[in-house]
Amino acid sequence: MGTFKLHFKLPRRGGQSGLSLLELLMAICVTVIVVTTLSVSFSIGSKHMLLNRQRWLATRLANTQIQALKSQPYAYLDTTDTTFPPASYPLIFTASNTTCDCNQVDFSTLPSTSTQASGVTFNMATCINFVNLGTWIPQCASAGDTGNKQLLVHVWWTLGQSSATVTQEALSIRS
Repeated sequence: MGTFKLHFKLPRRGGQSGLSLLELLMAICVTVIVVTTLSVSFSIGSKHMLLNRQRWLATRLANTQIQALKSQPYAYLDTTDTTFPPASYPLIFTASNTTCDCNQVDFSTLPSTSTQASGVTFNMATCINFVNLGTWIPQCASAGDTGNKQLLVHVWWTLGQSSATVTQEALSIRS
């Protein structure tokens, strides 16, 4: 049995063979579009991979801080309230946050620590406040100890022109 081959040739004027200028330009355009699409996809993908790695590092830093706080006795976990920091710093809980709610704090006003990892500087601040266990309503230290402290750790870093954050929280209960 013989082999069967199909050959398709576009008819050309004058019986010429080869590529026309139009075919060459179309092939170049398709190649440029494919290469551009692939390079943009790889660029976006690598940026997302970098952000996910940084978010993972920030989560680990926050979790380490939460675990360090939870390992301390309840009595040694000082709350962040209106008397902190000293008068030379801005107040942490202002007139708009009279319940001492750590969820509403501007963490840049809290004392923070910096950690360098993978060429990125991660800043971390902690806020501790009393909460009522059933309702999670925060209250200031001046209102009395509820026996429950909310531990909030906020980590932030800069990625190019934008910034990213991770916040973790836990509860410490007086035993």
